[in-house]
Amino acid sequence: MGINPYLKEEVARLRDENEALRDELALLRPVAHALRDLVDAIEHLTPSDDTLAFLDQVLYNALSIIEAEEGSLLVPDDDTDELVFVLTHGSTRERVVGRRMSADRGIAGWVLKTNRPALVNDAYTDDRFYTGIDEAVGYRTRSVLAAPLTGSDRIHGVIELINKQDGERFAEHDCDLLTILCTFAGKMVDTMLQEE
Repeated sequence: MGINPYLKEEVARLRDENEALRDELALLRPVAHALRDLVDAIEHLTPSDDTLAFLDQVLYNALSIIEAEEGSLLVPDDDTDELVFVLTHGSTRERVVGRRMSADRGIAGWVLKTNRPALVNDAYTDDRFYTGIDEAVGYRTRSVLAAPLTGSDRIHGVIELINKQDGERFAEHDCDLLTILCTFAGKMVDTMLQEE
């Protein structure tokens, strides 16, 4: 007597569901660790801590959990209508900090203007990509993941991650994660600015 075909199908379906749940859990673990680190950083903020130190921690966490090679925080300068590279992590750090570009340029400019995240896995074929920074610092951007730091009534800046490690491509879940981190950070910046 053989195994009931229905039971055989059910066992296979449950095995597939378990595998999918394991994969999802593997994706959620780094998210939970990053959020825990951010909460820990927030709990240890003191009145003397500044907003930039907090955002540096957010950028560091984003780079770590999304496994990107480079990352920057770009902040709008309303007086000049430019985006300024305020914080960076990665090999180009010294060559990028302080650089400026028109606020309507590049993927970061698009994110600032639309208040929407962007996921681009072939930067040089995307019309929004601005090659000027790569040319100025001698770097080759393959992929870009960017999200707005949105407060309650304004965008405080854009976090942009460059090139997934090991030549991988950014995925939708990376974009979702960065968006969550940036939304959380944007609300915290609102609170921190109100306390100053």
